[in-house]
Amino acid sequence: MLLLTSGILLWKYIRREQHLIIAVNDLEESNKRLSRQFERFHLLVHKFRCDVFLRYRDYIEDDILVDQKSKQTFEKICHSVTSDLREIYREFLLSKSINIYDDLSVSIKLTVSPNILIGILDTKIDKDAKKNIRKKKKWVYTAYRDPFTFEKLRDRREVTQNFYSIEGNTAFEHTYTYKNAVYACDDLSALGASYKNENKAWKSFYNATLLAPIRFNDIVNGHHFCFGFIAIDSMNIAKARLFEIDEAQHIIGHSADLLATFFLTLAIVGKEPTNIGALV
Repeated sequence: MLLLTSGILLWKYIRREQHLIIAVNDLEESNKRLSRQFERFHLLVHKFRCDVFLRYRDYIEDDILVDQKSKQTFEKICHSVTSDLREIYREFLLSKSINIYDDLSVSIKLTVSPNILIGILDTKIDKDAKKNIRKKKKWVYTAYRDPFTFEKLRDRREVTQNFYSIEGNTAFEHTYTYKNAVYACDDLSALGASYKNENKAWKSFYNATLLAPIRFNDIVNGHHFCFGFIAIDSMNIAKARLFEIDEAQHIIGHSADLLATFFLTLAIVGKEPTNIGALV
């Protein structure tokens, strides 16, 4: 009887283990499918962006500015993109059993040439400051933050207040100068002096970041149009794997490509009506 009981228990244990193995394998396969879906959605938008840019790239100038006529549309797009991206990424992390609650912020940063920056600052800076600004090819400023973060930290996390150089910030340099698809790090403090950030207060707000350029990189013809960056950051106190994963590039890249297409639209509509009519 004892042997029979032991045999039944052993059989049940083996059956349970088999079910657990099957469940784990199914979960792993489901995660792989999810990852492939992120990649395919990104590829769809990416190809659309490339095809449109290749057709209309001659309409792009050094600076594509959001004028007063386009400001409201730009802000609506930024509101949707930053809000949805924040929620998508939060849900994605939850699917990987990572809950960081509200510790996730999304921002959109724009690039601007020295002359445009001087025009914006104008009387706020002296001749020496203007001279220093002209030494850089591009400057970067934060144009928008997701509504949740803005309301929560509106007096602490700046928007359109400070300007930063490409060379003085590792994430910008990595994607703008070296033309990498993304910059991702889950523990910036661990990088020590090798990590550059001209915002001296960055450690107070995040220790992990994911940044993608809003751009079109025409490899064949050697043209590189970068209108800015979109970034997600987090304090990541638990040092979890948030951004240094394959899915991260596709999730944020999807949004970056959409924003790049918007800037191309601004370039096209900014031309003379006669030129636009020739395209129809």
